[in-house]
Amino acid sequence: MSRTCGNKRCKCASGQKHVSLYLNARIGDQRKMVYVPKEMEESVKVMVDNAHKVDDLLEEMSQALIDQVVQAKIRRSAARANRL
Repeated sequence: MSRTCGNKRCKCASGQKHVSLYLNARIGDQRKMVYVPKEMEESVKVMVDNAHKVDDLLEEMSQALIDQVVQAKIRRSAARANRL
């Protein structure tokens, strides 16, 4: 996020705005934004990368579960057809 500090002598007053890092998340139906201080930027970036990896793994697990249910339904239908 880019912003100006309000100091008329600062470089941001002429267009070079200050850049700040914010952590942005949706919790329920609300968006939350938290300022991340410079000294925490690297650790927060690692945390966000880890959260993205968890999301990817959950998506893979969900797809695997769907695949298992579909296969079970196919086997069940085949077993019923064989009984007839």
